[in-house]
Amino acid sequence: MQRITKRNLEPSSLNSQSCRSTLSAILRSSLHGTEAKHVNVCNGTHTCIKQNKIAAQLVKIAKVLGTDELNTYLNRYRIELDPNLASLVGRHSRKPWSKFINSENQHLAVPEAVDFVDKLLKYDHQERPTAKEAMAHPYFYPIRNAESSRTPRG
Repeated sequence: MQRITKRNLEPSSLNSQSCRSTLSAILRSSLHGTEAKHVNVCNGTHTCIKQNKIAAQLVKIAKVLGTDELNTYLNRYRIELDPNLASLVGRHSRKPWSKFINSENQHLAVPEAVDFVDKLLKYDHQERPTAKEAMAHPYFYPIRNAESSRTPRG
């Protein structure tokens, strides 16, 4: 079983190509023994992440998606969190998406949008839709319908 420890996440243990990453990439990198990579779109360069930022990111994700699903993911891929990291993450229930909807954004929170976000934000990369599947989601029906109803210009 692979263990994610603070030592795995220290900048000194990351090579110069290692950089900011999503939870899945962090956990998969531990599983497969490779460094997670993500290009920093702000300046087009690779930037290393400090261990505390990764832990903070995991805690924020766990507070939204819950730790039950995190533990299911960790068990499925036989990944063990270091006890210190596990205590930082704590135990959290999954927050319903309705908790994030307020008077300023409720006009954007149509059921299709909420369902789309729900399908995308998963711990397990295998449970997320592919790009093709995502584009087929009902959220994009208005765009597809508008494109198909356009008349060719001649």
